[in-house]
Amino acid sequence: MFSYKYPVFERGRVLKLEMLDYLRDIPINFIDTFYGYYSDGIINGFNVTSEDNIIIISKGIIKFNGKMYVLNEDISVFCDILGENLVLKIRFYDTDDTEKDFAEYKTEILFDTEFDLSENDIEICRFDLREGAKLRFDYVDLYDMTTQYDTVNLINVLYSGYNHPTISPKITRFFATEALKVGITESIDISFCMMCINGDKPLDIEVIKTYISNRLGVSTIHADNNQIFKFMCKIFDNIKNNNKASGKRKGLSNKTIIVD
Repeated sequence: MFSYKYPVFERGRVLKLEMLDYLRDIPINFIDTFYGYYSDGIINGFNVTSEDNIIIISKGIIKFNGKMYVLNEDISVFCDILGENLVLKIRFYDTDDTEKDFAEYKTEILFDTEFDLSENDIEICRFDLREGAKLRFDYVDLYDMTTQYDTVNLINVLYSGYNHPTISPKITRFFATEALKVGITESIDISFCMMCINGDKPLDIEVIKTYISNRLGVSTIHADNNQIFKFMCKIFDNIKNNNKASGKRKGLSNKTIIVD
C-alpha cells in the first residue's frame, strides 16, 4: 500500500531526525520517480538570448549521469571570442570531497572552439558572432537555422527524452508552424505537426524517427541530430512543392476553354 505522509511541525513537539530525513527525501523521490527513465540532456529552460556580447542563459533543469542540476536564476556570460565558430557548453565535474556535509557536483559554463564534446559536456548552442553584429534567434525558414554567421544553431543541443535523448522542441515547433503556413493535407503531416505545437516539451525521438521513416521511406535507426534535421528539411521541401503543384492543377481546372 502507499499513502500520503508529511511530518507535522508544531510547538511543543520534538523535532526528530526521521522528520528531517523525510523532508530531504521528498523532492529526491519525486524527481527520481518522474524523470527516472529520462535520458541525460535539457529537461526544461536553458534558453539562450543575448545583449551585445553578453549571452544570457535562462534558468532550468538539466540531467547528467542520472543527476538533476537546477539553475535557479538566469545567468550572463560574456563572449570575448568573436569571428570564430563557438560552442556554448556546460561541463560537469566529479564530486568535491572538500565539503564534508554535502556531496557537491560542480559545473562550468564555457565557450569552446572544439565542437567534439567530451563525455562530461552538454551543448547549449553554437554560433559564429562577428564584430559589431547581433545574434539572431528568429529564422526565415528551416535552412536558416544552419546559417553560419550571427545565428544561434540549436541542432546539436541534447534534450532529455524518454529512454533516449531527443532534439530541441524549438526545431520541431518551427517545422510545424512553417508547414502549417504552407498548407498540409496529408493526415500523417497533420498529426505530426499537431504533436509538435502541442506544448513546449521535447517530442520523443522515436516519434520523430517514425514520422521521417514513413514520410520518406528511409531508415533512421542510427540517425543523429544533423541527419534528422536534414530529413525534416527534405520533408518540408516536399510539402512545399506538393502544395505548389496542387495549386497549379487547381488553377488549370478553373480555366474555361471556349471552342469556336
